[in-house]
Amino acid sequence: IRIDLKTNRVRRTYQAPASLIREYSYFNDMRFNRGKAYITDAASMEPALVVLDLKTGQMRRVLNNHPSMIAARRMYADGGRLIRMRDPIPDPKGQMTKDKYVNVDQLEVSPDGRWLYY
Repeated sequence: IRIDLKTNRVRRTYQAPASLIREYSYFNDMRFNRGKAYITDAASMEPALVVLDLKTGQMRRVLNNHPSMIAARRMYADGGRLIRMRDPIPDPKGQMTKDKYVNVDQLEVSPDGRWLYY
């Protein structure tokens, strides 16, 4: 949602098309640069980056299910305690687990817009 902060009015709403959404999708972090928004979809199955053209509203998935998007390790809390979820979700290999995994999450765009880090 784009909001005009001077008037507090919604100026535009961007809606991801169904073709971009995967089971367990959740759009998480977002960065902006040169008319584009870069969004992580940390879905437990088929994680990816989503690129949004802020002018046209067009979106596309990139690096869909690429190894660099997929969590390599289970998550642990302070003290080495394995984080477990109440309800099972697919792990990076598609097997159901209660272990917590987080796929592609944080990202940043270089100030000149030449590099995207995740």
